[in-house]
Amino acid sequence: MHRGQMACAAAKRKRHAPNSLNQPVRSIILVRLIEEDGMSIFGKIRDAIFGHAKAQQQAPQSAQAQHPAMPQMGSAPAQPAPAQPQQQPAPQQPVDVEAVLSDIAAHKGQQLNWQSSIVDLMKLLDLDPSLENRKELATELGYQGEKNGSAEMNIWLHRRVMEELEKNGGKVPASLKA
Repeated sequence: MHRGQMACAAAKRKRHAPNSLNQPVRSIILVRLIEEDGMSIFGKIRDAIFGHAKAQQQAPQSAQAQHPAMPQMGSAPAQPAPAQPQQQPAPQQPVDVEAVLSDIAAHKGQQLNWQSSIVDLMKLLDLDPSLENRKELATELGYQGEKNGSAEMNIWLHRRVMEELEKNGGKVPASLKA
């Protein structure tokens, strides 16, 4: 047997070896790995909402920076502008979650019930709302019930996502947390 065949045989044994970790331990490890990589489902939801808000705030500023006032024809040559003190960045404003989501919904043109449906909220943010992803989100957020996609689980997920958005600097109205 040459080296390539030995490596192939070892890989096959590894694939078929029984997993010695029980399900809860695997879930905890998976969640920690996801959190370390920044790939959590909640992280994607948060980044989609907060990133959209940041982009909206920066758009008017960048437009002004790209189009400074043009000098009139026939006027004196432009003098260098006096140096202005650099503005300090504004303190972090809470992100108005409802306004951001309403803006995204207006641009999508779809009728989605994102105000109370975790599935529609994920669709609005272009995230996969599959049961597998909702189970993963439930695990991340500490859902203790059966992870079967029930209405109870989905309502809990929506409420918990809104609470977490608020904890992460979002302004969430009570109507979205109910």
